[in-house]
Amino acid sequence: MVLSIGTSWSQGLPCNGQVNVSIGTNCQVQLTPATMHQANTGTIVSINIVDFGLKSNVSTADLNAIFPGATIVGSGANRLVQRNPLIVVTSAITGARSFSGKSYAEVGMVITKVSVFQGTNSCWGTVMIEDKLPPTIAPVRDVTVSCLITPLDDRGNPMPSVTGDVVATGSCSQVIKQGYVDKVTD
Repeated sequence: MVLSIGTSWSQGLPCNGQVNVSIGTNCQVQLTPATMHQANTGTIVSINIVDFGLKSNVSTADLNAIFPGATIVGSGANRLVQRNPLIVVTSAITGARSFSGKSYAEVGMVITKVSVFQGTNSCWGTVMIEDKLPPTIAPVRDVTVSCLITPLDDRGNPMPSVTGDVVATGSCSQVIKQGYVDKVTD
């Protein structure tokens, strides 16, 4: 997910062009003016819901779940969510709420435009929100498998029902790749 954050200062200072932000263990990220440049009092972080990748008809209740405590301004595709700091709950981004039809858990990152305003001045940049949390992998037991065992997968290896399967949990996205390696002895 990429967020564009615009920050406004009366001095007209520029924002950073691109910032990467990792989500926390609570599957949330906090966006502040300091994310893009520097902290100023009276500055508001603002996201257009369509730029964030949300459907224009997403309900107010759904927006409140994704951006808790934010003020919602405008209507339809022109709705903005505003707050300082702006909290994004990535686990609340479901396929039904997303323009792409995919949840945050399926994609593992978000790209959008975010603006920050102070008075009539503003600037913006791009923020990528990524899930870089490693999953917790449950211990896997060593198994000795006879060459004559069945069932086999399409590559001729014993199925996970015979060998056991890897269980990975604890990440905020479902973008987890798993596999196994056989050690063959004669």
